[in-house]
Amino acid sequence: MPQSTSAALTAGAPPSRDITFMDSTAPSHISILSIDDDPTDTEILRRFMKRIEGFDYSLDTCLDPEEGLAMLELKEFDVVMLDYEMGKITGLDMLSRVRKRQPQAAIIFLSGHGSEEVAVAALKAGASDYLPKGRVLPASLKRTLTNAVEKERLRFQVAQYQDDLEQTVRMLQTKNEEIQGAYHVLSHELKTPLTAIREFVSIVIDGLGGPISDDQKEYLYIAMRNCDKMRVLLNDILDVTRLETGKLAMVMDRYDPQLVIKHAVRVQQSEAASRRIQLVIENDAMPENLEGDEGRISQVLTNLLSNALKFTPEGGRITVHAGFDASREKYIVSVQDTGCGIPPDRISKVFDRLYQVRDEDFSIQGGLGLGLNIAQEIVRAHGGELWATSILEEGSCFSFSLPNTEVPRSLSA
Repeated sequence: MPQSTSAALTAGAPPSRDITFMDSTAPSHISILSIDDDPTDTEILRRFMKRIEGFDYSLDTCLDPEEGLAMLELKEFDVVMLDYEMGKITGLDMLSRVRKRQPQAAIIFLSGHGSEEVAVAALKAGASDYLPKGRVLPASLKRTLTNAVEKERLRFQVAQYQDDLEQTVRMLQTKNEEIQGAYHVLSHELKTPLTAIREFVSIVIDGLGGPISDDQKEYLYIAMRNCDKMRVLLNDILDVTRLETGKLAMVMDRYDPQLVIKHAVRVQQSEAASRRIQLVIENDAMPENLEGDEGRISQVLTNLLSNALKFTPEGGRITVHAGFDASREKYIVSVQDTGCGIPPDRISKVFDRLYQVRDEDFSIQGGLGLGLNIAQEIVRAHGGELWATSILEEGSCFSFSLPNTEVPRSLSA
């Protein structure tokens, strides 16, 4: 290093900045390693350190960069002070090698140049701080050392917390995948015997296994209905696993929503009639066709109708209304019931996964609390929204919107 640099270190100009951390406690002892190929600058640094009052530190010095790197292998330091220029090697060249050996250490660059470009280069390279030698005073040196140590300790802690968090996230993702896989396998394994049970119950009901009484047939119908309910629950579990893994397939095509609504209502008519519940359809300007997954839209509507039937008392009414909004940008389907309604503080939760209203007056008859959540995701996948309104003791209305993708029949034929 040129002799002029040593002179600059003794000039004692005012410090260039005063960095103070808000809430860190100054370290009780700071171990420092100085790597500088100029013995004069090294001696001046040592004298400056001795002039700092009330400062507990230890200072090791190395004139050779390789010797300094070797010392880093033997002893742990809080601060490594690097000369910016050391002959054929620079402080920037040294920085990554120092970090590799002691990632927790603060690195402070010292340079006799004092240019802004040098400071920017040092900080961009990962230095904790930078000091021009011409502006070093004992007070400023103490502040720089203390703040650099606090900064690096915080940085190192944050990095450790980040690593721990990433490991936790990876562990949770693995556990989640294992759980989803178990759900998927379990659902498939249960569906196979369940399908066989239902088929054989159907065979007995049809009299293919011999004559049965009316009472026996009624019992078998109850068994079949529970098989169907179990199949719905298993399908919900499968759909949830597909949602979690992004594999809930949508087969987009042209379909007639009027036929979807009529079919879904027809399937529920038997149960509605058995409880003297009116189940009616009101349509406004039905489109000839929309674009979407007909099976999934039918699944949404079936879920809303099933929930409406659960909450509507005998003699009640369920109305399915479908039509465009005023702007004809959205096609809206609503299922309105005359049931018990939903408490205002709970209506925002009904679409949460696994949520069920458990109060005595609002108990859900069966189910896993998955249907509405799945329905919401299906509607969103179509570019629409699902929402609910309700008045206690008067009923609830569940509605979902679909984008108007109507194409005139002459164009779609």
